[in-house]
Amino acid sequence: MLTVAQQIVGVAVLLTPARPRAARIYSLAVQADFRRRGYASQLLEQMVLLASKQGYRHLSLEVRQDDLQVQQFYQKHGFQTTKLLAGYYEDGADGVKMLRALAAANSKHLTPTLSNLRA
Repeated sequence: MLTVAQQIVGVAVLLTPARPRAARIYSLAVQADFRRRGYASQLLEQMVLLASKQGYRHLSLEVRQDDLQVQQFYQKHGFQTTKLLAGYYEDGADGVKMLRALAAANSKHLTPTLSNLRA
C-alpha cells in the first residue's frame, strides 16, 4: 500500500508460493489522479526487492493482450512477454504472460517493505 498525505493512492499484491521459484504479481493499481508520478514504479520495484530477498528467481504476471500501455510499462521494468494466454479473461479476451528474472538479493541493505515508499 502506498499513501500520500494519509490517502491510499496505490496498492500492490504479490503472491509468494511456498516453493520459491516464481513469485506472481497479482495486482498493481494506482488511483487515476496520482498516475504518471512514478508511484506504480515504486510499488513494482519494492515487489521486485521483496521477491528477490525471499529467494524467488522470477517474477511473473498476466496482462490483457490489447493493453499495450500496461505491457510497455512492465517491459520498461525488465519484463518480457513469454506466452499468449488465449481466452484468459472472463470476457474471452486474450492475455499475455510476462516474466522477469530476478537477481539474488544477498545484500543486507535491501529493505523489502512497501511501507518505506516515499511520495
